[in-house]
Amino acid sequence: MDKKSEGLVKRRVIYTVLIGGYEGFIDSDLQTCANTDLICFTDSEELTSNNWEVRRVAARFPGDSIRSSRYLKIMGPVILDDYEESLYIDNSVLLTTPPDELLDQFLDGVEFALPHHSFRTSVAAEFDAVDSAGFDDPSRIYEQMLHYLNSNPGVMDEKPYSAGILARRHSPLIKEVMTRWWEHVLRYSRRDQLSLNYVLNEFEINMKVLEIDIMGSDFHQWPVETNRNNSLAKASTVYDAIRSIPTCKIGALQNEVDRLRVEAETINSARENAGHGLPIDLFRRLLNRLNRKK
Repeated sequence: MDKKSEGLVKRRVIYTVLIGGYEGFIDSDLQTCANTDLICFTDSEELTSNNWEVRRVAARFPGDSIRSSRYLKIMGPVILDDYEESLYIDNSVLLTTPPDELLDQFLDGVEFALPHHSFRTSVAAEFDAVDSAGFDDPSRIYEQMLHYLNSNPGVMDEKPYSAGILARRHSPLIKEVMTRWWEHVLRYSRRDQLSLNYVLNEFEINMKVLEIDIMGSDFHQWPVETNRNNSLAKASTVYDAIRSIPTCKIGALQNEVDRLRVEAETINSARENAGHGLPIDLFRRLLNRLNRKK
């Protein structure tokens, strides 16, 4: 990979993140221009690469490798503010086209480009999939869904985005949008695709949606085999510990369940009257999972 001369402004960066050691690094040999760098952020002391600059970082949240990874993914335009543009790719994404060509194409006249989710029909369906897979605490998913339904219910009917490929200009607006997105990942579910539609509705962004099959296109393949350990990716040890809280907490949990049940019935009734079709089964399943935690 050609490197630019020392002291010149670095214009572009292609980067990925590997925190928590739950999968192997895809050390792809990407052909880039002289003013484009390849960076892998990782907390691994063993990871090396002949193709990428390995930047070792401490996990931002030692008990939560998923959110630690999301911080670097979402906040790239802020963290890497000495670059003008960036292309983030999940570690399991393999690019088959030179990334500079992709940035030229993706960011032509826009500030942000990413794909739609090619096999999820709505944000509501993405909430359902995350809950069914057990990817996060159901109480967080449930609360996030209720808050979105209360403030902007139409978001739940939108087609969700797939956040494994993110092309961004590092403009003040994009930095503001990414900061807001990160705030939602901190406040609600760590599954970033649940909050992105809602956040983007709060801003006027000149963006491009890549209408591709996220499993593969003329410029990428996904997922590439990484020997992923899903047990590490799905749950944190902190959450496992919380699930084993002594029986003295049952009363507090029951009160929370009762409060959420009333809130769910109120909002679901309002949505039915408004014609929105969020599946009641999702509410019921989340409540059942909350009850099982007692």
